[in-house]
Amino acid sequence: MFTTGANPIAGNNAAAWALYIQNTPPDVVAQALEQRWNAGAVVDHLAYAWIWERTGVAGVMRELVARYLNSEELGRFSVGGEAWFHTTRELWFPATPGYRLIAIATEAPDLGKEARADAYARMFGSADVVQPSGFLEAWEDLLRETWRGLENARNIAGADPTDDARIGRRATDIREMLLRHRNSDLSRREFVAVAMMSWFDMTLAFNSPLIADIRPLGQTAHERLDTVASRVDMQASPVARELIRLARPMSRVLRLIENAALAGANFYADPVLGPIMRQIINDWEVAFGAKLKGARAEILRLAPTSQPALPPGGGVAVQPAVPG
Repeated sequence: MFTTGANPIAGNNAAAWALYIQNTPPDVVAQALEQRWNAGAVVDHLAYAWIWERTGVAGVMRELVARYLNSEELGRFSVGGEAWFHTTRELWFPATPGYRLIAIATEAPDLGKEARADAYARMFGSADVVQPSGFLEAWEDLLRETWRGLENARNIAGADPTDDARIGRRATDIREMLLRHRNSDLSRREFVAVAMMSWFDMTLAFNSPLIADIRPLGQTAHERLDTVASRVDMQASPVARELIRLARPMSRVLRLIENAALAGANFYADPVLGPIMRQIINDWEVAFGAKLKGARAEILRLAPTSQPALPPGGGVAVQPAVPG
């Protein structure tokens, strides 16, 4: 939402984004979002927000804003950095819901941490995805069968265990699950959750004004997230790199599944979709601990770490957080 397209709200390069943050008041950003919602703009799938949520970015940014407001420990910031704090606080962490679109999606001050968790649970079956759900089982089975297709695509001798019909059925199952929720208020919550995570995505996509102020500069989004988290005595998810790489490709695939009945072979044989699915499978295995490439067809889960069952908007506090 903030990361692609020609609209100035997208800021498709570092300089444009820095100028946008510095020169655009939060009420103007909110109005632009409202206009996009009213126009029926197609945005990333809720899965994009769901996956980004698991990195812990919302909790890290919330704590960063709280410390900026309540102490001097973070030091001085540039004009662009100050503007980022002001807009981020007003849009995503207001004392009361200050803008109509955001207020529509939540009654909670923290842009609906609970509302977001509810949206993820309704769409995907679980807010934190530690236990198998209908969506999770269908999705991982789709990935597992697609991997077989990818591995056997060039197999010209011997048996090919790829089951195109099963891939197609799983895609249909997923489509029905996702579309079941489209006539509810979930679309509003999806729009706002995606907008929020997209704001943080763009903040971390390059050395933006905030990152330039905080230092040290990172080379990747997950490195920058780790840097910001360390400044507020928190830790991002240990699999943030894989989650960040996964978010947008998964969003694209779920939009495709929702909008079209795809044949099973499309998922591994299509020259565009096939490589995307390969990337998703590689990153999903690491991020969710699911065994997708072996013969076993069971769902495995990450053992408890410093960040078990990350709650939406979470992050792991190493020291007590400063109240917001």
